[in-house]
Amino acid sequence: MGFLNKDAKRYGIKKIDNPVVDTCSIFEFMRNEGKGYSRHFDDGILNKDLFSIAKKYNIKVGGAHNALVDAFITAQVFQRFLRYLQKSGVYTIRDLLRVGRP
Repeated sequence: MGFLNKDAKRYGIKKIDNPVVDTCSIFEFMRNEGKGYSRHFDDGILNKDLFSIAKKYNIKVGGAHNALVDAFITAQVFQRFLRYLQKSGVYTIRDLLRVGRP
């Protein structure tokens, strides 16, 4: 949101204050959840950036690092997390915002 708000300010657009869910925060939540599936999230991955997490789930990360590519990769990673989130009791947007807070 930081880079979006920086550009918004530059163009005279008011600050974007949308709720945010961070893929890396969800990954950390799932890794620390301690359920039987936490092994899927704890395999010694050191970098918790989007591309490292994507590679762990065999998601192609080729191409330029830009907003469209990042959004597509984020969507694919999130899809991998969905079934585990449900098993952790994350059913609502409120639940998701709680566990995915940056």
